[in-house]
Amino acid sequence: GDARAHRARRARCAGMFGGVFGGGTSLPPAVPVPLNSAGARAQWSMADEGCGVPLAGGTLREITVHGPCEGNSRRVRAWLPPAFGSAAAAMRGRVPVLLLLDGQNVFYDEESYSGSSWRAAEAASALIAAGAAPPFAVAAIDNAGARRPYEYLPYRPGMGPGDMRPEAADWPGGGISEHLGFVLDHVAPALAEAFPGLGANEPALRAFGGSSFGGVAALHMAMERPDDVAACIFESPSFWVEEGRLLERVKTRLSSVDARWPARMYIAMGTKEYSTREGSEDRHDLDDMLSRMYGECVAWMGGAGLSARVRSNLVKGATHSEEAWAKRLPEAALWVAQPWWGVEGAMRAAELAAAAADTFCVDIGRAANDYLEARDEALQAAEARALDDVRAAVLPPQPLPGKVVRLLAWADGPLAGAEEMHAQVGFDGWSAAISRLPMEKQGGGYWAVTLRAPEGARELNVAFTDGEGERWDNAEGKDYNFALAALPAPPVDDGLTAEARIGAAIAGAAREARIAAALADAAQRNGAAQ
Repeated sequence: GDARAHRARRARCAGMFGGVFGGGTSLPPAVPVPLNSAGARAQWSMADEGCGVPLAGGTLREITVHGPCEGNSRRVRAWLPPAFGSAAAAMRGRVPVLLLLDGQNVFYDEESYSGSSWRAAEAASALIAAGAAPPFAVAAIDNAGARRPYEYLPYRPGMGPGDMRPEAADWPGGGISEHLGFVLDHVAPALAEAFPGLGANEPALRAFGGSSFGGVAALHMAMERPDDVAACIFESPSFWVEEGRLLERVKTRLSSVDARWPARMYIAMGTKEYSTREGSEDRHDLDDMLSRMYGECVAWMGGAGLSARVRSNLVKGATHSEEAWAKRLPEAALWVAQPWWGVEGAMRAAELAAAAADTFCVDIGRAANDYLEARDEALQAAEARALDDVRAAVLPPQPLPGKVVRLLAWADGPLAGAEEMHAQVGFDGWSAAISRLPMEKQGGGYWAVTLRAPEGARELNVAFTDGEGERWDNAEGKDYNFALAALPAPPVDDGLTAEARIGAAIAGAAREARIAAALADAAQRNGAAQ
């Protein structure tokens, strides 16, 4: 499939400049990037010379970024969403990007050391197609192999509490600040230059994430460079490093009244992070220790007043693996991407297109219209799937309070043949914000309207009526009720033990899992459609 095409395309490109892929000629001339925040010039080389690879409806591109130190070159691949060029024009050249570490494990199973990848392109494509997130890109930064611990950790990891990882005794560490500088001051500018329209140079338009040691690196990004990213994803961070002292430093940072943090953060872990390692089947005590560390971190985040920024997920039975991180990526990406709706997000593309004749050149106007047509097709397909076998539905499947909701319905049953259709909308058992909204008939024969759920709302209540208000469809007296995703409540300083807080986190994760399940279903439907 895509992977075979990728290899074939790389082979064809290798004939033109084999030095990129090993052997043959040297690298193409590096292209200078404008001065970055460090006052230095990042250098990059185009590694595919326009030979992009179709993947999950978008395109996978590749560059090589050359760091300030000799020999510090790194492969960076960028998955650009469908109709990227038109989307970039419609969004004024500000398409957001999610930067992920351990790039070898991000896109293709056969390139991952474990044989499973995050399938990040599929996750992003499903969110975009469902209208749950604006168009965004995913950039994967390869790790440095044996030097990976050095680049991702602030100190040498050591063997951990109780010598749980003896193989890590001599692993290096201490290069995380340098590596974060490489990502922000060299990789990000290179991406922005290589792919015009990508907002990689704008802190508000970039998120950063990683797993395991990469999760530790993401934690340090949040602590050391909080103003340089909009959001961070911490997947299964290795709290065991430095005999557990990492967690103490996180707590110290959280207790500081002057500390700044990114606008959104996602942290997750499984309850079987250690005992599923070969030869460690009976070490459930270490599973419990890691879960306690996770619970303490989440509780301290809440105590620091960050509950509204943090989504946490302790998944019962989940392991320390790419499979687990891939399952949670749709939920994580959905969480970090929501603020991007408000930063020249795709929902504003219609406004930009409408104003094209007055404020844009003809070419920009055409690009905006092309983008809108492509987006409309994707939305109509997603809406048709959402209404399969039901009379009414919403997109995203479980909306967030304060965010846009797309309400869909068939004029069926009591409203069969109605020439107009209105939605009577309320929230929380019809106790708040009751209004009647006219709906528009869509090409597929169903009706739709876009609204915004109030902050703090827990449930959307709907009944449908014709234009005269004489005929009603209220689900035979039950109304159409759609649950909104609940944000985690801030922890209360009630003296609970860490174990009790973990229990609360598990309960919260069960609630949040509904979102992940809906997104996974969307991803599966999207894959089947392809």
